[in-house]
Formats: sequence, C-alpha cells, structure tokens
Amino acid sequence: MQIGKYDSISSAIKTILHKNGFKVKNTLNKGFYRGYTVTLVREIPFGLVQYPLYEYFKKNNTNKSTLELCLCGAKAGGIAAVLTTPIDVIKTRIMTNDMTINHIVPLIKNIYINEGPSALFKGVSVRFIYISIGGMIFFGSNEFMKKQLGFNKNV
Repeated sequence: MQIGKYDSISSAIKTILHKNGFKVKNTLNKGFYRGYTVTLVREIPFGLVQYPLYEYFKKNNTNKSTLELCLCGAKAGGIAAVLTTPIDVIKTRIMTNDMTINHIVPLIKNIYINEGPSALFKGVSVRFIYISIGGMIFFGSNEFMKKQLGFNKNV
C-alpha cells in the first residue's frame, strides 16, 4: 500500500492469497513472506551497529539520567539507520517488485548504474528521524524500567 500497488488492505490480502495462496511451497520469498529473508539481512547488521553504539554512548555518558539515556538510544538508532539504509532500499524494492533475495546483486548494479549511488540512500532522512525516535523510546523505556525494577544498579 505504501507504493500504491493496492487500494486497501483487504484488496492486498485478497490479491496475495489469490496469486500465491496462504502456504507457499519451498520458499519464503512469495506471498505474505516476500521479503522475509532480506528483512533479516537488514535487521542483523542494524542490530550489530545499534546495540554496541548504544552501550558505547551509555558508558561514556556521565549523567546517566533517563533523558540522557534516551538521547544515547536516539543517536545509536540514527547512526544505525543511516548505515543500513542501502539494505533497506534493496529490501523495499525486492518486496514491491516480485523479486527474491537472489536478485540482490543485479538489483544493486541496476540501481547504481541507472540511478547512481545516492539512490541507495533514498528516504534516509525520514528513516533517520523515525528510527532515532524509536531508539529514544526503546532504550529510554528499557533503562527506565530496569531502574524501576532494580535491575540496573550501575545506571
């Protein structure tokens, strides 16, 4: 629906069910599972960047108030968002163009040659903003609850 492929959620569900059925044999790259594998390809590097950055920012923060920890989460999320945006662009194109993870290399070449390297960062500012806000809420809430429940004696 984000790219205008379907008019409503119900039409998307009906079309996907009609085209692929609910159970997809021998692959997770069709129907409701299209993009699952490439989403994992995006999420793993994102986590590998975000969590260590958060711990680094938290360790080097002298105040350690909930607000300061929220800001550490926002910075970590924002940096991870920017660094993984090319993978997110690839994921979105695969999910919206009836492709599979096997199309990654040709897709990257096509984008790079026909649209230029900057096309791999389309939407980076919006992604930076919403993931920074998400990191702020996620890490801030986590630290707040750890303090409230007495799990975080050092912070």
